[in-house]
Order: sequence, then C-alpha cells, then structure tokens
Amino acid sequence: MDSGSIVYMHTDVLHQTEIVDILTKPETSRTSNVPPYKPKANEIYLFQTGADDWKCDQYLWINNGTKSVTIGNDVLKKHFYKIRLPGTTDHTNGRKRPVGSLQFKKTAYSLKSNKSLILVHYEGDETVYVPVSHGNSKKSHPPEYTRTAPSVLRKIEQDIRSGEKTAMDVYRENISNGPVSGEHQGV
Repeated sequence: MDSGSIVYMHTDVLHQTEIVDILTKPETSRTSNVPPYKPKANEIYLFQTGADDWKCDQYLWINNGTKSVTIGNDVLKKHFYKIRLPGTTDHTNGRKRPVGSLQFKKTAYSLKSNKSLILVHYEGDETVYVPVSHGNSKKSHPPEYTRTAPSVLRKIEQDIRSGEKTAMDVYRENISNGPVSGEHQGV
C-alpha cells in the first residue's frame, strides 16, 4: 500500500476489548506498512511492520510514557505521545525540554505475542500542530522537517556497505522510486 489505511474513525474512547479484538483478529486488507501523512484526529491505523516506520507520520511527538496491561495470557502495551510544539521550557534541574500539548495525541497499542502489529489511534485537534524546521537549519525560512522512515535508512546503509552502489546511486534510486508516494520519499 502507498499510504496508511484507516481502520476506522472513532470519536469515542477506544475500549480495551476493541483494541485486543483488532490486534488478535486483524483484517489483512486493512493493515499497512506505510505510515499515513499527517493523519487527522479520530483516525485509527493498523500497521504490520518489523520496524518503527509507523512513527514517521510527519508530526513531531514527545513520548508521554508507556503502560502494560495483562490480558489473559498476553500483555497489551500502550505507548502515549503528545504533540510537540515550538519552543522549550526550563526545568528546575537547568535542562531545557520541548513544549508539548495533549490537545493532539496518539496512542500506539501492541501485544507482546505479536509486536509487529501496531494499532495507532490519533485523538484531539490536529490543527494545534505548528510545523517546525530541522534544528540545524541555517536558512531564514527553512522547509518543514520531514523524517525518513528507519527502514529506508537501513536500506540505504545496506546498499552503501555492500559496495555495489555509491551514495549518489542510492539517493537517485530512492528519490525517483515510483511506487512510493511523494510524501513518503523523504531522503
């Protein structure tokens, strides 16, 4: 698939029984291995992946903790994220931390018995997100930061290490890869 497939829209709280049901009996036609591009609130996606590519939805997130719940013979792991906003805050220990908001958040669910299947639920108001540039940008009006999926980075690294291709060959192949939609080509 070229983009994440919405499993369904959900405006209410997603109950644990629904989560476990989706993760234990997934519909293969509704799974994806490509993250969505800037998903909207109340969208739910199911990813079949061996990597952390599901995290590359082109929003910047702050990890807001994890929680594990035992369900029968299995463990449901929940990962909580809040949207990152521009700026930093000072803490009492003198360290600066990024500013986050719970107005838009995502929760990722997985079962210990099948870690390659991830259910991601976006909640809140996606319009609170403010695009930011890469922290190392020197331009006065830099473009928005676009994260490259870990699987793409690994593939590039493997191709270069094999010695069969140069870095420029790998770059050209990836930038002109037709089956991958433009939003997901970040190299």
